[in-house]
Amino acid sequence: MNHDRYQELLALRLYDELDDADARALHAHLADCADCRTFENDLASGLGVLATATRPPPDLPEGWTAALEDRIDREPAPMLRPTTWVTAAASFAAGIVLTLLLRGDPATEPRRPEPGETSPAEASSFERSALPAASPTQGRFTVLASLGR
Repeated sequence: MNHDRYQELLALRLYDELDDADARALHAHLADCADCRTFENDLASGLGVLATATRPPPDLPEGWTAALEDRIDREPAPMLRPTTWVTAAASFAAGIVLTLLLRGDPATEPRRPEPGETSPAEASSFERSALPAASPTQGRFTVLASLGR
């Protein structure tokens, strides 16, 4: 027997949303089913406790509840921390940016020789031997500029 349907009908009855046909079916079922009668009693007693719990205890000073509600309304909302996935996504994006910055521009990188082709270093060794020797006062950039780089 499907008790879930009748328990749902009991909940609908609490909100006065039960039509006549379902009310008759529920009444007939409750006459025969002890489990659903127990559920009905538990539901009614639970709602009874909730109904009395919404009222403040009688020993509170007058205006205490209103003062508490005002204080709650004035308190700033807590700051929400970013979730783990937001932190992970930001770290991943930062890693990609860092990789791209450190990798450099492929258009400015030196070309690698094809197999069988002489490298630029080998081709320019003759040119370097023809240059005058650099003095200790000349910087590296002066020598590189004279090489045409």
